[in-house]
Order: sequence, then C-alpha cells, then structure tokens
Amino acid sequence: HYDIVKKDIRPGDFCLFQFGHNDQKLAHLQAQTGYKENLMNYVNEIRGLCGVPILVTPLARNTWKDDGTYNDLLAEHAQAVFEVGEETGVPVIDLHKYAADLIKKNGKEASRVYFHPGDMTHTNEYGSFLFAHFIARELSILSLSRLMCRMKMISHQMSIQPF
Repeated sequence: HYDIVKKDIRPGDFCLFQFGHNDQKLAHLQAQTGYKENLMNYVNEIRGLCGVPILVTPLARNTWKDDGTYNDLLAEHAQAVFEVGEETGVPVIDLHKYAADLIKKNGKEASRVYFHPGDMTHTNEYGSFLFAHFIARELSILSLSRLMCRMKMISHQMSIQPF
C-alpha cells in the first residue's frame, strides 16, 4: 500500500505513519533499532516527495497482567515514535496514550467493546471510529497550529519589508 501512497502523494499532503504491533514481534524491528530506522526512512521518503509526515504512536492493546494491572506491551515503541518526532521535527499524535488511558479507565472487560471478539489488538468498527475520531481531532489541532505559524511568519515578513 505504501507504493500507492508514494505514487499519489502531492506536495503538502499529510501522510500519517502508525505501526508497531507486528514489528514488536520481530527481533530486528525492536523499538530502538529497526523500528526507529523504518520510521526515519518513511519520514525522509515522504519529505523527499514534498509530503508532510505525521507520526502516530501505536494503538494500545487491551492486555492485562494476572494481578489485574494493565500490561503496556507497546510503551517502548510509542516512546521511539516520540524520539523520531523530536529528532526529525515531525509532529506526533499520541494515540497510544489516548487508547491506554481509555482502556485502563474502562477496564479489561468493558474495553472489549472496541475490539473484535477474542482479539485484544485489532479494533472493530466501533473502536476504529472512536480512535479515528481522536486522530481527526488531533489533526485539526495540528492543522490550525500550522496555519497559525504560517500566519505569524507572513505577518513578521510583512512587518520587516520596506514600503
């Protein structure tokens, strides 16, 4: 699917990257190694195509320890996303925190409503809508912030231009 994105992306298009669930299972794609390298590569490729990369932390799983405490299996990958965002100046949407907070607040059983039956990773339609809504809200905040920065820059440029 990424080849389609690279073929069709236009200057100024947002390109969101969110992954980590499958990477977590592979030794060469651990948070501080291959996973981070892949994120950097994607960011650089999209920038090279004049797109605007936006990183999204991995969706938290509905996983719990035997003692009833939340088992955050993707915390290291979420942290790696923030590190790449900091290193590259790319905005980060923290889906991981939003989802983990919601899951912890509601508990294991009540949070099953967001996922396919017997699956604690892949969301059903309800969960997909809920988490997509969060991302859309965060994108609107990023877009507004970006617009405000541009307006300030233009205003500053105008004020230093001679008449």
